[in-house]
Amino acid sequence: MTKEEPSVGADALRLASAESIFDGFPPVDHSLLSVQQASHESLALSEPLQWFVDLLGQFWLGFVYMLAGQPGSRKSGLSLQVALDLAQRGLKPNAINLA
Repeated sequence: MTKEEPSVGADALRLASAESIFDGFPPVDHSLLSVQQASHESLALSEPLQWFVDLLGQFWLGFVYMLAGQPGSRKSGLSLQVALDLAQRGLKPNAINLA
């Protein structure tokens, strides 16, 4: 008994064509594929939190920071202090996860 090869129909050939697969999609914006130098804006905290900035070195706007430590080490309190400090100066933190 011989095993039959699956037949390739016209629909399968049409789908295999790269041109037909992407028909109807908008053209690719090649500027999204290039690497560009990003500018980073430093984020200064007020004087009462200067010790925290000294410890970290620098805060950057748009970066993600994660606090880790033992339970009860005031991670949530420090996060809220930073958020309050930013809010008092009109800046909006994107997210603070207190999990």
